[in-house]
Amino acid sequence: MPKPKPRTTPPPPLLLPLAIAFAVFAVLVWKLKGDLIGGVGATSLGRTSLLLGMVWLAWPSLQKPANWLPPGIAVILLGGVVACGMQPKLAIVLVPLVGTLIAFSGFLRAFRGQR
Repeated sequence: MPKPKPRTTPPPPLLLPLAIAFAVFAVLVWKLKGDLIGGVGATSLGRTSLLLGMVWLAWPSLQKPANWLPPGIAVILLGGVVACGMQPKLAIVLVPLVGTLIAFSGFLRAFRGQR
């Protein structure tokens, strides 16, 4: 009996348009607002745009681990990657925070499974 192929879903329809919109807004903020705030805003919008574009591009391969990875952990990791992409200095705080949240979600899952 042949092994069934895992079902893959197409990327969310707003992912690519959001990535493109963030890239356009980053360029507009950078050109129109040349001071420090404009530079910081353009940089974080550009990083977020790149992250959304990479998630859209890697969506088929993201479907495979999502089948065995609990959904809470996937959301925590994705949120950590996006936050780290927007502000790389936060990696010092985010790595222990993400680890603690993953451990806490596993702890809660263990208690929920005992019912």
